[in-house]
Amino acid sequence: MVACVLGGAILQWPIGRISDNFDRRWVLVALCLTSAVFATTLALVPQRSDLQTYGLGIAFGAASLTLYSICVAHANDLIDPSGYVDMSSYLLLVFGGGAIAGPVLAGLVVSSFGYSSLFLFTAAAEGFLAVFVLTQIRNTAAVPKEQLASFVVQPPLSHGTHALAEVQPMEGKDDAQTAEPS
Repeated sequence: MVACVLGGAILQWPIGRISDNFDRRWVLVALCLTSAVFATTLALVPQRSDLQTYGLGIAFGAASLTLYSICVAHANDLIDPSGYVDMSSYLLLVFGGGAIAGPVLAGLVVSSFGYSSLFLFTAAAEGFLAVFVLTQIRNTAAVPKEQLASFVVQPPLSHGTHALAEVQPMEGKDDAQTAEPS
């Protein structure tokens, strides 16, 4: 699991950059298929060294754990910036539904077919997502490159009311009241 999470963390930024330069839908298809291949390999190749298992885990995590951020970026490309918060809430709701249903279904699969079927279940879900995205590619036009938002690494906001005042200054306050404290 550590290898999977590390793979997703390490490649989040490079895959985000790649998606800034290509149709994000094709990036999603590539990530889904890549993840499905590595998940299938983890499930069907039982005799491997620890190093091979870690490598497969990193590759699987890199492809599967970056899917959500690319989906969010693509969704944001399709809507007006004023709708980002609403879109994010819908995506989180769908993600939450999957986070509830996925483990229940995966548990049923694993209890019926064994532990390695977890990766086959994941590969099937990612294959389904790849087919869905391919259908969308066929039926809708790509977002023009000049309309794509660029990937930007956001530093965390500091905590406290002062940081909130800088993000959302109150109307009627002059600059002296919202300036940095000495």
